[in-house]
Amino acid sequence: MKVLAAPHFDGRLACELVYANLERRWRARTRTDGRRPSSEKWRWQRIPTLSEDNRSAEVSLEKLLISTADDTWANAIPTARGLFDDGGRKANVDLAHRSGATIAFVELKWASNHPAYAAFEIVGYAMAWAQARFRAEEMGYVTDGTLRPVLATNAARWCVLAPASFYAGWDAEQLARFAASLDQGMNSFFTERLNSTCANSQGLFC
Repeated sequence: MKVLAAPHFDGRLACELVYANLERRWRARTRTDGRRPSSEKWRWQRIPTLSEDNRSAEVSLEKLLISTADDTWANAIPTARGLFDDGGRKANVDLAHRSGATIAFVELKWASNHPAYAAFEIVGYAMAWAQARFRAEEMGYVTDGTLRPVLATNAARWCVLAPASFYAGWDAEQLARFAASLDQGMNSFFTERLNSTCANSQGLFC
């Protein structure tokens, strides 16, 4: 894939472009109808049941994991409709785990898509989280002066969790360089924009 082979791929620029697109959509929405996002967004929740209309390998695994996990885990965290397209498709973070002050947000992959797609998915969620944090009051995520818990952490980690077979056929060195650039981009974005930490010391790909 050309983006991986590009010697000067800039992870920070990628983050800025994703964030700028989110801001463009936010401004367009507030101009047209002035509505806030749904109060269901960025809510810590556990949904172990499998719906009839979505029985993909990833969703089945997600539901299995959450049904056996304790309450430090959540799944299907709603972020924003139309995050990755203009059709209003739901975009949910597959899994999240709270450990002390850190929350890890996980994009779970098994057979669908590919590593670069998964990486940009998790970056999209990270930028949507950053926007929700930055515009928390405007978006209705502050109640009685308290920020919604899933947004309150100052140490968020963003990663893709997948089996080794998911990366088969991809150049490991190029993929590592690509992931490192995105990690660095998210780290600098979070530090400069939110005075927060992107706790990706273990890398983008789990």
